[in-house]
Amino acid sequence: MRVGFKVLVGASALALGLFACGGQPGNNAASQLVKHPEVPSDAQAKCKVAKKQSEPLIVEWPDSARGKLESMTKRGLVAVRYEGCELEVLSQCRVKGNYGYQPITRKQSRVTIKDEDDLYASMPVGAVKLEGKLKTAGQLNVQMTIVGRYEAPGTRVFKDDLEGECNGATHVVAALTVGSFTFFAGSDAEVGGGVGVGIAGVNAVGGGAKSLASKETLQKDGDEASCGRSSAADKSPPEGCGALLQIEVFPIAKNAKAASVEPVPVPVPSATATDPPPNPKTCRPPMKIVNGQCVDPKKPKSDAPPVIAKTCPYGQHLEGSVCVPDATQCPTGTHREGSLCVDDNPQANYDEPKPKPKPYVPPEDPNAGKPQEVANPWKGILAYGALGLGIGGLTLGGYSFAASKAATDLCDSSKKTCGPDYQSKKNTAIGMAIAADVLMGAGIACGVLAFVLPSKTTVGVAPTPGGAVIGAGKTF
Repeated sequence: MRVGFKVLVGASALALGLFACGGQPGNNAASQLVKHPEVPSDAQAKCKVAKKQSEPLIVEWPDSARGKLESMTKRGLVAVRYEGCELEVLSQCRVKGNYGYQPITRKQSRVTIKDEDDLYASMPVGAVKLEGKLKTAGQLNVQMTIVGRYEAPGTRVFKDDLEGECNGATHVVAALTVGSFTFFAGSDAEVGGGVGVGIAGVNAVGGGAKSLASKETLQKDGDEASCGRSSAADKSPPEGCGALLQIEVFPIAKNAKAASVEPVPVPVPSATATDPPPNPKTCRPPMKIVNGQCVDPKKPKSDAPPVIAKTCPYGQHLEGSVCVPDATQCPTGTHREGSLCVDDNPQANYDEPKPKPKPYVPPEDPNAGKPQEVANPWKGILAYGALGLGIGGLTLGGYSFAASKAATDLCDSSKKTCGPDYQSKKNTAIGMAIAADVLMGAGIACGVLAFVLPSKTTVGVAPTPGGAVIGAGKTF
């Protein structure tokens, strides 16, 4: 009986504790699993440690700040003032060069921040403002999908490369990681009970009792579904998957760029009458005295004078004794992976068969098979016919009148006699008059029809097994 009473009292205390903690998020049993770190007040010391952080996350930045940085990267390299936990983008400062996009194999990454050391190491710029959130939530998390990076062509920039208002510039953004992310406070911890307890007047609490720690989304950008369409052959991030996640900076070199110099031969002293060569008495072995000088007999003779090594300007490197430009872009059909140019589709020429060409299918005409109204061609034909017949009738009428006058001139009215050609000219005049009347009548008929016919007619397309038949028709 005594043992049973102890179990009952302990179980009752557990049940009451679960009921007391379940009503407030953040104070439930799961939240108690996440230890709230002790937050020291010495933020300046933390910033001094974070000063060495050259690859900070920027997911905590406001959308406007990340949008401004994204816009500036499209115009050239970006200069910043980065000191301790402060980073300022210098929008009026210009740096020569452009970023090139390098796709990578799609990666899922998660960063968990449990204390201030993690916070200042991962997000030094926004760490001061996030201290309170870290203390209340217990931990901060960043869930990221990474698809590629924008990279600068070189790793050294000098003060002479800056143009514009660049006072205070300390670093240049060398690379920007892009993709999508969700930045949230809290954890995914949960706790459940495995003991059934029953007390008079109190509902039973069984093995199904559990509670979840609260989670608050602080910042989100990019579409994870859009990032799923990324590939190693992309020339830019997929639409909706270009959110800035992290930047990499390198300091601006304070010294001026070293000017390139041509090789200068080292002058070789020559023996003259006024400047006799030195005449050593002894030489260190294995050297011997030759022409008054100590010479190593094993060293091969060379007539070429030694040259002084030279340095190359920014963006070039030394190959032998010649400065050549650094390789920044890969040939067409390839992309950069590390320091190598890799074929965009290496299997296309070896294992995969070439795709068969598809037959050309013309686009479907939305008006196909539908009757259409067009100008009536007969109206113009009849109008021009009427004009031509009228001109012909008038011409023949003129000739008929001339032939009739010529026949009349052959007759003498006083003697009532006519010449021998009278009858032929009379017949010609009569024939021309009849032809003129016919042409004039036909011209008038054509003119009337041209006036009466409608100006529009309907054209329809009727499909047949062998093709299509076009027909035009109008009811008069």
